[in-house]
This record gives sequence, structure tokens and C-alpha cells, in this order.
Amino acid sequence: FPPRWGGFNRQREGPCLSGPAAGAMPSAVAAAAHAVLLSALGAGAYPGYLSTCRAWAPDQSGYMGAISLSAGADGACAISVSGVPIAGFAPGAVHTITVTASAPSLYKLHSTDGQCLGSSASAFESAPALNFSWVAPAAAGADGVWLHAICAGGFSKVFAAAPVQLFAGADLPAPAPPPPAPPPAPAP
Repeated sequence: FPPRWGGFNRQREGPCLSGPAAGAMPSAVAAAAHAVLLSALGAGAYPGYLSTCRAWAPDQSGYMGAISLSAGADGACAISVSGVPIAGFAPGAVHTITVTASAPSLYKLHSTDGQCLGSSASAFESAPALNFSWVAPAAAGADGVWLHAICAGGFSKVFAAAPVQLFAGADLPAPAPPPPAPPPAPAP
């Protein structure tokens, strides 16, 4: 027998399976069907429900239905720092950091100075890009600040952007010295 949709389950506030096939349905299939239905109804999802941030990278353990995070290559998930001056950030200044995706997504941004930004949790908040107001730290140190982001384009499509390193204006690494001038040519 195919499963029947039994209306609304008031305890979980979401659709539920009922009937003889519900108990026989493999739990992974039932969980996936439930998640798809909740997503279609605009139910909450990651990354907005993440309470902590980390330095996300491809192949790390994933979220929702993604077993691991996929690489954000080819525009699947990218961080743009065009809102930060080329000369470096000013400590305490607010800079716009934009995270983009190749498909409408939900976003989360983490900086190694401890900021964890992004609270979108509904499919209705999906967008091709999201601007974050990032407050530059008072001190960044020799390693500067690394930005990390994830883009969730669906239940099993969670991408990690390539990390971006920023420096404070005064902390920018010194440019490499110019190469030595070639010796003068011998006189004829």
C-alpha cells in the first residue's frame, strides 16, 4: 500500500504519515520525505539554526541532508570582500561582506575574530546573495582575519566557500622587495 498523508500532526506541527505503510517505511526514506515536505512548507532549516560557527571547508561533516560540505567552486558559494578597502580594513569599522551562490540559498558567515553572522532559516528567505555587516576587530594580528561561509541551496546541497583572508590597514604584510637590478652590460 502506498503511504497516506494523514493531515497535520499537532505535536510536531508538520505533515505526518499515517496508515499501514507508515510503520513499514524505512526511517531514512520517511525522514527525507518529512524534510522535503517541511522545506516545501517553508519550515526552518540550516544554516540559520547553527548556534556556533567554524572554519567550514569542503569534505567536513555536513548539515541537514548533506553528508559532507561540498566545495563552493564555480560560483556555488563565494565570499566577496569588495566592501573592504584594498588598503585593509579599519579597526572597528563596519564593512559589507557579500556571500553569493549560483542558486538561491541561505547563508552563514564566520570570521576568525569570533563573529557568527546570518540567521536565515526559512526557504522563503533564499536569495542569490546576502550582504553581511561585518565589524572589523580592534586587532587582527599577523594572520589577519579569515572569513568562512556556507551556502545552503537545498536539503542536501550545502556548500563551503573558499576562505578569504583580510588584514587591517596597519597589519598588511610588507610587499616583497624588488628583485635586484641586473648587472650592467659589459662595455664593447
